[in-house]
Amino acid sequence: MKPKNYFFEVVIEELRAIKEIALEQKFFAMLFLVSLVMVIYFLEPTPPKKIRVAGYASMVEAIKDYFEKEGFLVESVPSVGSIQNAELLAEPDSNVDIAFIQGGAIDKELASKVQSLGSIAYEPVWIFYQKSLGKEITTLKDLAKYRVGVGPEKGGTRPLVKELFLLDGISIENNPNFVVDAYDKNDSDFMEGKLDAIVVVTPFLDPSIQKLLRDPRAVLFNFDLAPAYVKKVSHIEEVTVPKASIDIQKMIPPKNVRVIATTTSLAVRKDFNKDLQFLMLVAMKNLNRNPDMLFFSRRQEFPAYMDPTIEASPVALKFYDYGIPEIMRNLPHSISGFANRFWVLMLSIATIIYTLTKFNVKLRAVRYRVKHRVGYQRLLEFEKMISTQELQPSSYKEILAEIDELNMSLAKEKVPVGFESEYFQFMLAVELLENKIQRAMHAQMS
Repeated sequence: MKPKNYFFEVVIEELRAIKEIALEQKFFAMLFLVSLVMVIYFLEPTPPKKIRVAGYASMVEAIKDYFEKEGFLVESVPSVGSIQNAELLAEPDSNVDIAFIQGGAIDKELASKVQSLGSIAYEPVWIFYQKSLGKEITTLKDLAKYRVGVGPEKGGTRPLVKELFLLDGISIENNPNFVVDAYDKNDSDFMEGKLDAIVVVTPFLDPSIQKLLRDPRAVLFNFDLAPAYVKKVSHIEEVTVPKASIDIQKMIPPKNVRVIATTTSLAVRKDFNKDLQFLMLVAMKNLNRNPDMLFFSRRQEFPAYMDPTIEASPVALKFYDYGIPEIMRNLPHSISGFANRFWVLMLSIATIIYTLTKFNVKLRAVRYRVKHRVGYQRLLEFEKMISTQELQPSSYKEILAEIDELNMSLAKEKVPVGFESEYFQFMLAVELLENKIQRAMHAQMS
């Protein structure tokens, strides 16, 4: 037999042994199959095709094309702000998968119900006041003397504004100077002169901010004490709107303006599909290559886990530690995530199998030897019987008949490749015992 054919014969014999064991041990075979199905189900082979995202419709629109190219539909879920975004995410019946949440906007109890993929951008605290006030407002205490719009009750702006003003000893709760209303309503009231100032925590690309930055009636508040506030509040940073960076020809703004900023966290449900979490991180990484996203941040600075008030998702930590797996660069994202996890499982199984082979656990050999062991045990019983007892000729004949039957049953069994010598050893043992019985019978008859 050629070596190549010998190898295939060995493989076939091993598979035949597995088949026989599966047929004999139906319960364990079924248990193995059920376990395999459960493992594959646990690995989530098929991510959902629809993703619901709460908040920041402009950001959702920016990543929608990327997801559609990968075969997924992204739907924007309207909300009044970060707190409601987080509540929707924590509510199982809402079917919201992802939400944009401003740093420090939600309390610990709500934060414990979701996980963070990390921060995706700086989100400045934009404070605009009316130029018609006729003087420059330099502190929050100055601002508190006027009517200030601070967004809706469940928006992300109001909690941060409350925290900042408290550092100046000013409570905005039940304070008639601070108007709680929808962002759009605050914005329109400010433009109509019904509000003296407006505070909004939102990204640079927000259309309403772009409009206010260019409106000659609105003055962007210069946060002179920004470094001091940063020292007091852990989830804010100081950023700068450089002189003329909005419009060089019109010199907007006319000087460098200090602004404080929190970060926008991308939060997910704790049971949200791992592949889609990874895909969202990749989408945000690609989005942050857009020059418009780099007004305050450095290239490749985001996404990053910067706001510890929400626990990081294990998927996010793996992304930040190891980057994008090579397999996900070369396969469609609809299957690459599962393939990336499945090969790890297969490698683990292969490692176990390899370890077992080191203990010479060979199914075909074990099964063949088990059958021969039964035959050898029976031959041993016969040998002890004729050696220690006085038997009648009829008893000798019965033993010979049983040996012939045993010999025939084992002769019908297929001999595995490489075990031919063991088969002939058994045949030799049968022949030796038969000769011994024949001699004992002749000695008794003579």
